[in-house]
Amino acid sequence: MRNTYNENLCTLEHFTYPKTFLRNTKNVFISIVLGDLVKKVSQCKPITYNSIKMKLQRKHTPLRFNELRDYFGSYMVQHGNLIREEVDLLQGRVGESIFARHYFSPSFQELRDRIIKAIERLRIQA
Repeated sequence: MRNTYNENLCTLEHFTYPKTFLRNTKNVFISIVLGDLVKKVSQCKPITYNSIKMKLQRKHTPLRFNELRDYFGSYMVQHGNLIREEVDLLQGRVGESIFARHYFSPSFQELRDRIIKAIERLRIQA
């Protein structure tokens, strides 16, 4: 499997391997990865949803992943100046509209910049 990391855009381009990353629901098209994290992420062992859930249960940490998706999406629209279609793309959804399916083609570089700024604001708030 060829490397999916695009250094110029700081993105993992999962769409290059549709059999692995594209499913019936919650597809992963791209991931924004900050430069210093790329090496760390590439050296990690794969983890599953279940392993994360079990670890949180052992630590008695109540967490529902849908709440994280909801919060991230809302935060990006309100503070990251992203439009709904961009959030849908990041969260693995492609809308049913003709626009979303055929005409929507965001600038990944500009999208990455807005996401990084919003995430930095979120880190400062936390």
